[in-house]
Amino acid sequence: MPLLALLALLLLGACGGSNPAPEILTDEEWERLQRLGPIGDPPPSPTNRFADDPAAAALGQAIFFDWRLSSDGKVSCGSCHDPAHGFADPRPHSIGAHGREGARHASTLVNVAWNRFQFWDGRADSLWSQPIQAIENHAEGDFSRTELAHLVAATYRTRYEAIFGPLPDLAGVPTRAFPGDPAWEGMSEDQRRAVNGIVANVGKALEAYMRRIVSRNSRLDRFLAGERDALGEAELRGAKVFVAEDRGRCIVCHDGPNLSDGNFHNIGVPDPSGDTGRWAAIPQLLADPLNRDGVFSDAPGGNLAGLTQMESQIGQFKTPTLRDVSRRPPYGHTGAFATLEAFIDFHDRGGGAPGTFAGEKEGTIRPIGLSDREKADLLAFLRALDGEPLPTELITPPR
Repeated sequence: MPLLALLALLLLGACGGSNPAPEILTDEEWERLQRLGPIGDPPPSPTNRFADDPAAAALGQAIFFDWRLSSDGKVSCGSCHDPAHGFADPRPHSIGAHGREGARHASTLVNVAWNRFQFWDGRADSLWSQPIQAIENHAEGDFSRTELAHLVAATYRTRYEAIFGPLPDLAGVPTRAFPGDPAWEGMSEDQRRAVNGIVANVGKALEAYMRRIVSRNSRLDRFLAGERDALGEAELRGAKVFVAEDRGRCIVCHDGPNLSDGNFHNIGVPDPSGDTGRWAAIPQLLADPLNRDGVFSDAPGGNLAGLTQMESQIGQFKTPTLRDVSRRPPYGHTGAFATLEAFIDFHDRGGGAPGTFAGEKEGTIRPIGLSDREKADLLAFLRALDGEPLPTELITPPR
């Protein structure tokens, strides 16, 4: 492309340009659409000073694909967050160690660095504390934190110490022990602190890796940057459904470059288990010694101020990013929606019927009445949110 043409294209993308499809989008709708991209670099992670350390990311990648981080040696982080499936799970509920089934669908790790809280319910407040909960969960890795510390000492010592400094002496630390377990309670305070320090650093290495799992340069991004033929008429009509106040209203929750407001909502997804979501997660987060205000945070103080448990949180779950959304069915925290078409129909109906889920459905979730063509157009737009494939060396076990 000639240099002048390239500069013009970049300038058009930088200033947004005039409405490219006035026959489809109103100027107000065009302004809303421009809020959706393109996406930049992940936000800073002040509680993890190793978040952008290349050596930490390389160590985190090795740990992410290590099957030994499970009690049966058959489950890794990549088992439930499959890079070939949008870093999510093709099964409604993941299968963990010893064939145990999880309670929720494994959400995507794509653009996970933009999440202020982790998991569907937000019971982790950092990307470095989240994986420790998954590794230790009975239905996931079922791998205790002392087992993790011993594995690091035996397998990753050189790489770990080059980043985080000398490992503490683990002599006398039980092979398997975790908070609440008698073996853990029998450890000295110094031993517990040493083990927690190791697992926190493992989490920080995993965060450094996961911060690189970013979906960029989707057809929507290219369109917003000035490549006007990146979206066709059907996708533009779908964009209108997405942003219009009197149609899909998707942008109410899926706003901003990450196509998520990062908040928690009750949209009435039927759940026979009665899962209370965010409401049950708040006390777990506040009690977690690995939270952002704990001693293992690199910037403690005030991160959780004002966070309290409220009745309105019952049945709320985090808004997922819609980037790469077509690559990772099924959908919803229950994984009950096998296709995007099914989830669009669910929203069009106004969510689930009262009594089929915990808590109260939000008032913004109400019947819409989209036509078949509007649904097809919205689906076309959602498929235009898929980014470029990530490099092979980033999504496979390191050599």
